[in-house]
Amino acid sequence: MKNIFTYLTVVAVMLLVSCSSDSIVADGEMILEEGTMATKPSLESGDASRSALFLKDGKMMFEWRDTDKIAVYPMYKEGTNQDFNSIAESMVKKLKYRRSTTNSVDLDKAEFSINDKKYVLDVKNTRDYVAWAPLLEGPAFANRRVPELGYTEMPVVYNGQIQASNVEMGHYVTTDNTEMEAYMASEKAASAHLGAYDYLYAQGNQGMTGYTCFDFSHLQATIRFYMVIPEPDKPQVFDSLIIYHKHDAGDVEGYNFVTKGRFNLDTKSMHVDEIASKLTLKLGTETEGMDLIDHEVGSDTEGKYKSIYKRGDRYFLIAYMQMYPVDITMDNMQKPTLYLCGHTGSEATGNLKKNFYKARLEKKNILAGKWYQWATTLDEDQPIEFEVVSVQEWEADDTFYNTVNKQEGQGTQDW
Repeated sequence: MKNIFTYLTVVAVMLLVSCSSDSIVADGEMILEEGTMATKPSLESGDASRSALFLKDGKMMFEWRDTDKIAVYPMYKEGTNQDFNSIAESMVKKLKYRRSTTNSVDLDKAEFSINDKKYVLDVKNTRDYVAWAPLLEGPAFANRRVPELGYTEMPVVYNGQIQASNVEMGHYVTTDNTEMEAYMASEKAASAHLGAYDYLYAQGNQGMTGYTCFDFSHLQATIRFYMVIPEPDKPQVFDSLIIYHKHDAGDVEGYNFVTKGRFNLDTKSMHVDEIASKLTLKLGTETEGMDLIDHEVGSDTEGKYKSIYKRGDRYFLIAYMQMYPVDITMDNMQKPTLYLCGHTGSEATGNLKKNFYKARLEKKNILAGKWYQWATTLDEDQPIEFEVVSVQEWEADDTFYNTVNKQEGQGTQDW
């Protein structure tokens, strides 16, 4: 598995251009820059063993996309005769991705603009700005729209994450470039949902030429679950993945999962509004699960999984999740539990059967700006293997069913 990560993150080393300077040097000539730029950094491995072994190759890269937008606010400074009189009156400026100028193993530096032209921030007596991403618009993101005025309450939500596709481990063949390209494309597709929950914040100072660059930081960590598909001879559609952790003292900030909050771009601090004992990753779509079955070889219950998900003699499911920092390392804490749910049949045909699986994860201290492969052993490269949980065991499980659902008969409600 170590080789997979090496190939996944290896890119050509490029000359990095500093984001904090007003100019760059090319062929011995000073070239002045203007406009607005932003950098999205890669994530360092949060596991000491891997970061030590892989060095720069152990980083997980994040890239700007054509549809990305950022929100920029002028910072208020009292007594400077600005066009606004308080932080609450600072008006947002919405800029869209135009092009990347540097894409390396460390960062993706890109130009952001208005109407596809270089844009110079222009606010009276203002050189300091703060920025936020992602800037999400439309009815689907009503609860995560950035404020038009003021930059002290940027909305943060971690519920609602949906992963549409699985990584195609069957394409992982290091001796075949075409196969590896297909594997890399499937990794990118499987992690595509992360961008909408990759909250970024930055502060930038405008230079004399009108050049401003925002060096963004990640507010959260990225979690990768590398899992062996259970009961491979019983192909099924997978619906959800839930990670559960209950602190003995109840819902305690810092030791339970954050599901909702507000970030203050002025103080660079988070106000947590909701914490929970579980985080859910929906698989497939909002209404349907993730179907990995090769329907060409039989019925829903008699077929097989597609060979593109098989490596060696096992099928794999790989999932990605964004998570706000949480510490699950205290001695009095139980190991967190990972639950996987799938189903065979359907309600329409009257043969729906839900299936439940669980695994105990190692304790971890999740830090912002890192990525982790969360496993059931101290060796993070070992895949997670699930045990079957009967419906009766699911409903009787005090560590999850009773504490989360409270009511008898509701054990599978979240799936």
